[in-house]
Amino acid sequence: MSERIGERREGFPCPGPPVNVPNMALPFFRTVCGAEFADWHKTGKLGPGPSGMEGKHLWSCYEHAEAFGRLLQQGLDPAEFHVLEVQFSPGADVPCYNQRQDGIGPAHFADEEALKFVSKIRKVVTIPKREPEQNA
Repeated sequence: MSERIGERREGFPCPGPPVNVPNMALPFFRTVCGAEFADWHKTGKLGPGPSGMEGKHLWSCYEHAEAFGRLLQQGLDPAEFHVLEVQFSPGADVPCYNQRQDGIGPAHFADEEALKFVSKIRKVVTIPKREPEQNA
């Protein structure tokens, strides 16, 4: 199966059993804040953070990762955010745990074991800080 980066994958098998990623064919996307982006830039890896999560949440397409970042900007944090593309080597199990996470789309979870199979991470885009709306 050959897919272009960022292409929507309608009919992606989710929810269901873990997805065994064949030949790095399925990119996933992660929305990250400035601190996590700096950590990835420094280490080249995604890992558990101080939040206590033992893995990373991923989206199955770029559009969903961007939508999640914009959702965070509207609510919790107006700061800029980044979208990373994450690819895995064969053998990684990255199960889908929610078909419509936050009303957006399929969300996946890579635990610490799956994160050992990350073969490539690249920044896709930085979305600028949301400016406060001014009342007219």
